[in-house]
Amino acid sequence: MKRSEATYPLEPAGLPIRSGGRCPLQSCPMPGNPLTDPNWATDLTEQITTFVGNVRDKTTNNAVKAVRAVVFGLIGLFLGLIAIVLGLIVTTRGLQSLLDIFTSWERAVYLSYFLVGGILTLAGLLLMTKRHGDA
Repeated sequence: MKRSEATYPLEPAGLPIRSGGRCPLQSCPMPGNPLTDPNWATDLTEQITTFVGNVRDKTTNNAVKAVRAVVFGLIGLFLGLIAIVLGLIVTTRGLQSLLDIFTSWERAVYLSYFLVGGILTLAGLLLMTKRHGDA
């Protein structure tokens, strides 16, 4: 006796009775003749809905994830650039105010530019030395 016969009651044709429009078997058979199968419309609609859902899961959802990653990456890049620029402005103005205590304002301005420029130049030189890996 088959597992499906022992578990599910049989229709007159020998096929298991479908409960709630779902097939108890591993793979549902194709919907039969609409004249002899009362669940034909329900089964066909369910198969189409399942197929469309599978296609959407494999294509559209991945595309949405990729587009979100690109959008959020660009937003993060722009916010990072803005933060760097604002940080340089705050550093320069802070140095100018600090150096103004010891020198005149005009001298504090050019010294702050000189110090920030020197720090950025050293950072650039350090990055240039690391640009070539051990190839």
